[in-house]
Amino acid sequence: IKGVNDDEPKELVDFANQLGIDIRFIEYMPTRHNGSANRGYVEGTTTMGRIGYEFYPVATDKASPAQYYKSKALSNRVGFVNSVSQPFCTHCNRIRLAADGNLYTCLFSARAINLFDLQNQSYETAAEQIDNFVAGKQYVGCSSPPAKNQFLPSFSEIGG
Repeated sequence: IKGVNDDEPKELVDFANQLGIDIRFIEYMPTRHNGSANRGYVEGTTTMGRIGYEFYPVATDKASPAQYYKSKALSNRVGFVNSVSQPFCTHCNRIRLAADGNLYTCLFSARAINLFDLQNQSYETAAEQIDNFVAGKQYVGCSSPPAKNQFLPSFSEIGG
């Protein structure tokens, strides 16, 4: 987040490298609680440039929200989820189940089906409704106007 932690990526990468774990940086996305706060947005390529290593891309699953990179100076991978600057909606294969039973097909869509409502139906009926819901996945993306984002669930509710 610009002005909050955008001066820390190199230290975070070095720390993750010491631990032997991969690290991902996620662009600040317009959600319900920060839809009008794009002043905190830092593009992923800017973050990559601040890390100070020479990176090269590594093979990443097409449906992965992150593009991973390596550096000869590091043993770990560094990922970037550039959902604002480089939307990947058309390749997204994710769905999310919130604790309240709502199943979402997009972090940026308020469209949901509540699985608790299906628990008294037969397996076949419930499975058909879930299949139909997932097949109708809408690729909304995080570039929708901030006014629309006020109706979205927060990431803490949806498991983003």
